[in-house]
Formats: sequence, C-alpha cells, structure tokens
Amino acid sequence: MFFIIAYSIEGYINSAFTSIAAHPAIIMFWLANPIQHFIWQLFTWISAPVGVGWTVLYIGYALSLTIASIIAGISGGSILKSVFGWVLTSVCSIGLIVAMFFIDSYTVNYYCSLCNLNEAIIEVVLPGVVNLLIFSGVALVVGLLVGRSK
Repeated sequence: MFFIIAYSIEGYINSAFTSIAAHPAIIMFWLANPIQHFIWQLFTWISAPVGVGWTVLYIGYALSLTIASIIAGISGGSILKSVFGWVLTSVCSIGLIVAMFFIDSYTVNYYCSLCNLNEAIIEVVLPGVVNLLIFSGVALVVGLLVGRSK
C-alpha cells in the first residue's frame, strides 16, 4: 500500500505498473520488501531530504515491521508462540524474496543492478536476520507487557 502511495506522489506509478505488466513476480517481491532493509537505514532515509512520497514509503516500511511484531507479541498464546510467530513471518519473507531471485532474474537486477545472484541473496539475508532479531525482541517485550507467562 505504501509503495503505491509513494509512487503515486512521486509520479512513477506508470513505471511501476509497466514493471508489473512485464514481470508479474515483482508484486511478491514488493510485498516482502520491508524485511530487506536495516531499520536504522530506514530511519536515515526518513530524515533525508527526499521527496514526500519516498518519506511515506520508508515510514511505511518501518511501521509495517513494527506493527507486525507488536501484533505477533499480542496475539501469541504464549511468549514462545509470539516470538516464533514473528520468526516464521521473517523467515517466510526472506525466503520469498530469495525465491523471487531464482524465479525471475529481473528481481535481482531490480534489487541490485550491479550484483550477481549470490551477492543479492547476501544483501537480503543479512538485514532480514538483523530485523528478525530486533523485532523478535519487540514481540518478546510486547508479550511480556501483555502478561504472557510461558
């Protein structure tokens, strides 16, 4: 949703739909996009003097990760289920992006134009694992605050 809003504000919505028409697999890539950015990188981009649309996009990325981990912390039956719910979400998102690299080589070039497949996978997995750890902690703290005991 934030992607469409940002591209509409910045005037790139036609190029986004052209990419979708040429490579439909890019939609799956965009759905899992927030997990592939370090959270401090997003905060740096939010404070950078860029267009309003890009700021909305980066805020949306940071919010989606935070809200998903909070929901995992609240909705889990126990602390263990809360944390592993977020871990499962993160691993599935990372796996989806890596699978898209193998399915359509356009997504590798879209993600990193100068990278080969192995470098692109590393650039997705590292931030994904860092976000997995950070937001697992958020889910754990939320689970503790809600009163989960096990």
